[in-house]
Amino acid sequence: IPSWKDLDAPLAAPFKDALQSAHRRGALIVGLCLGTFAIAGAGLLAGRRVTTHWAYTDQLQALHPDLAIDADVLYVDDGDIITSAGVAAGLDCCLHIVRARYGAQA
Repeated sequence: IPSWKDLDAPLAAPFKDALQSAHRRGALIVGLCLGTFAIAGAGLLAGRRVTTHWAYTDQLQALHPDLAIDADVLYVDDGDIITSAGVAAGLDCCLHIVRARYGAQA
């Protein structure tokens, strides 16, 4: 999820269901920048270490107090879910995914 606009609005049920279903099937879920808000809204980040754009960490923490937010990293790879900080950090995150899945030569 490359970003999100309605940070404090509940997710639409079809979108929330789709995210949860993809996660149950074993899909890698990735939130770039504010996309972390959508993944949290789907209930997939409870108790996890995550990151998002530094300017929105307080808002994310207020909406989801059960998250361990790390504002000092470019991305957090928690295995089945990866979150990144700002937009530029999303590039580092995506390169990390390619390297992890296909090797450094890719």
